[in-house]
Order: sequence, then C-alpha cells, then structure tokens
Amino acid sequence: MFKITLEDENQNKLEFNGLNPAYKITNVSGLSPAKATINTNAAAFMDGETFNSSKVNMRTINMAFTIEEPVEVNRLAVYRVIRTKKYIKLNYSSPKIEVFAEGHVESLNITHFNKKQTATVTIICNEPYFKKANAQVDEMSNVYSMFHFPFANEIDTNNIVFGRITNTEQAVVNNGGIETGLIIELYARDAITNPKVFDYSTGKFIGVDFSMQAADLITINTIKGQKSIKLWRNGVETNIFNNLMKDSTWLQLAPDGSVYVFTVDEGLASNLHIEIKHFDLYEGV
Repeated sequence: MFKITLEDENQNKLEFNGLNPAYKITNVSGLSPAKATINTNAAAFMDGETFNSSKVNMRTINMAFTIEEPVEVNRLAVYRVIRTKKYIKLNYSSPKIEVFAEGHVESLNITHFNKKQTATVTIICNEPYFKKANAQVDEMSNVYSMFHFPFANEIDTNNIVFGRITNTEQAVVNNGGIETGLIIELYARDAITNPKVFDYSTGKFIGVDFSMQAADLITINTIKGQKSIKLWRNGVETNIFNNLMKDSTWLQLAPDGSVYVFTVDEGLASNLHIEIKHFDLYEGV
C-alpha cells in the first residue's frame, strides 16, 4: 500500500490514500525511471554508430484521481494546492521507501460534466530522480570532554586527557544507487585557515582559501545545478564562491559511498566541526 501527497510551496497539502475519502487515485504514470537521450555519431563504412554521450531527461508525472462528494468543496480545495505553472512537491511513501520529487504544474484538467468528476494533473520535474525524504547527516571532528568538574592533582597534568578528538574521518554511505552531490558545512570553533575536505577513495578534494574566525560557518553545496560557497558571519551571509581553492573538485558521492577526511593549513584541526549532508537518489519507486 502506497501513499501520495501533493504539497505546494506554502506546505498546503492534498493527501491521497485510503483514509482520505475526498479523492481516489485511478492512475499514476512517471514513477518508473525517466527516459534517457543517447547521442551517437555515424561513420562512413562502419555498421551502426559510435556512442558519444548520454543524459537522463526530465521526469513527467501524470496523476489522475476522482473527486468525491462534496464535489465542489473538494474541487476548490484542489485548486488551492495544484496551481498551473507553480511549484509542486510529490511525496511518495510505502513500507519500504519514502521519497519525494519536485517540479512545476504543467496542466490540471477536470471533467466537470462527467457523472464522476476526474482530475488529471501533469507535473514536470526538471530533476529526474526521486530524493529520499530525509537528508543523511554525517559528522566529523567531534570533540568530547573527558572531565566536567574541577579537581586537585599534583602529578604532571600533561599526562591527563582532558578531551579527545574523534571521528576525524567519516565513511558516508549512499543507499540510492545514483551519484549525488553534497552539502558540506564547516563550523569554526576558533580561528583556522584554508579548510579542505578530501575524498579518500579518489584523492580529490574541495577546499576554500579563507581564514575562518570563531563561530564562522561556511556551506559548500556540490549538488549539480546548485553549486555554491557561502559564509555566515555575525548573522550576515556572504558569497565566497571566488575563494574556491585551486585544483578543487566539486565532490560527488559515488553509489558505493566514500570516506572523507579533512585538513587545515593553520590552526588546530579540532577547531573545525564538519557536517556532510546528502540525499539518496532513486531512479524510480
């Protein structure tokens, strides 16, 4: 048993499931993997063609449902959420998966004069993949205090562990089977310079040529079509895209996952706290 919910930009929702008597789904298409475009080159005196490139096209979702009594009340409720050309989010959940797709409403057609009124909505999703409902968050460089109370001691305090840095490398798992971008948040507990995050499996890295002050937050977004580097300092957001370090790569999380490590040029590595966020992507449901 699956459940579908349509949600607009203001988080107004239309629910479609057995518990909502206002609407009954009759058909949904576009839940399978989106079509691909395969580009090839023909050569004289050679059978067939040579593969050049390929890409996955946009996803088109068509959803048909009946409008139950009271018909006029329920039809007007549809118009409040499903608005032509506007943003729409389709949430899909089943016992095994919970994902969403985002797009815009291309059309909404309603058969006003049929005995049973039916609505058909077409949603164009510029991104072809379904995203897992909740982002996965992995943390690096957690510092745990070992003492939380004052004490007297006459021995050499250099041999006493007051704190321990843990998790300076982090394995990140991708369960979606599709390469996906990352949102990397760098939070400075104290001054550090030129933070870098390395993909241990490929040797590639992304870094920022920047001197961070205490309480600075830098967010690096490597998601295709959304790439950005932003600084939050004293409540003010600044675009620092031009501070991207030379030879950096916009890291992507492979289907098998990866291990990430980090370095700083100046300052203590323990002064940098990192969160790596990503959404698992799915070709279909």
